[in-house]
Amino acid sequence: MKPLLALLLFVCPLVAQQWYTEGAVPNRLTSIDSVPNAFIDTIPKVSATPQSKLYSISVAALIGANAADLASSWGRPELNPLLTPGSSGGRFGWQAATIKLGLAGGSLLFQRYVLRRRPELQRGFAISNFIAAGAMSAVAVRNQTLGAPRIR
Repeated sequence: MKPLLALLLFVCPLVAQQWYTEGAVPNRLTSIDSVPNAFIDTIPKVSATPQSKLYSISVAALIGANAADLASSWGRPELNPLLTPGSSGGRFGWQAATIKLGLAGGSLLFQRYVLRRRPELQRGFAISNFIAAGAMSAVAVRNQTLGAPRIR
């Protein structure tokens, strides 16, 4: 098994490389066409408002809190039955992490969808993201200090 894995990881990517020598490739494939200025001028410029900066910081806080909660829960018993359906034995693993990250990503995609139509809601979403990040951070701290031992 190990030689096969080594073959897949090291040899196959080397075989897939294309080593071109001078003149083997047409010039049209190696030159980069410049983008016309007329096209660049048509792209709308997005100005960063204080609300959009606050919202971006809240999204970063929410992602960080999710990562901390995921790391502190890994391998431990999970009390939320929605995160452990099926055969995971009640512990937090890949299945629970996928569900948790899917829910977090889905909520951020929903926010993005709404904000494209109603940008004035950025402040409200930022506040809700900070509240959720604080709650998840508290859960992560609790898991680290009082959590059950990890199940192997």
